[in-house]
Amino acid sequence: MTQTASKQRVKPANQTKQTSVATPKAENEVSANIPEISTGKKKKSTSPDADTSTETISNKRTNKRSAKSELNSQPLIESGMEVICSQTKFHDALSLVSCATPAKPTHPILANALIIADVETQQIHLTVTDLALTIQASFEAQVLLKGEITVPVEMLFEIVKHCPNGNITLSSQTQIIQLIDEEKQTKICSLGLSDADGKY
Repeated sequence: MTQTASKQRVKPANQTKQTSVATPKAENEVSANIPEISTGKKKKSTSPDADTSTETISNKRTNKRSAKSELNSQPLIESGMEVICSQTKFHDALSLVSCATPAKPTHPILANALIIADVETQQIHLTVTDLALTIQASFEAQVLLKGEITVPVEMLFEIVKHCPNGNITLSSQTQIIQLIDEEKQTKICSLGLSDADGKY
């Protein structure tokens, strides 16, 4: 009886040895599969399609930046009129001409006054029209450079109205911007007024 019991006890010991030997094999199989998953992720990140797509995106961005820099690169500046005139004469001429300004202009240019500086006659000519009525006024001034420009009548009248008595200097500039892609030029005109108090 004692011999059979000892034989039965030996069998479970052998079974435990087999199970303990089997578990490291399963762990080795799992660990062997893990590097395959990680290498698959690396292959996806280093695919040639991804490299080409990132290169094309970076090239497009650099091309857009270079195009913007070309559009904004050094516009040509042309000097226009240079006039020194009296504040009272300029104010009186503007108050007379502004009577022809329409209350609701059908086109924005109709709300402007055309200023022409003539070197030969040393005069400034102002013209305002609403297509039915046209008023022109001229007054003497010291014209250094000839030129012409249109300016909103109401805005110009309010600025000249609040200027102190004395001389007002008018100077206009034209910026020419070359659009390379469209091969067109755009002009931006500006008029500057300066008196004893400041510049506008």
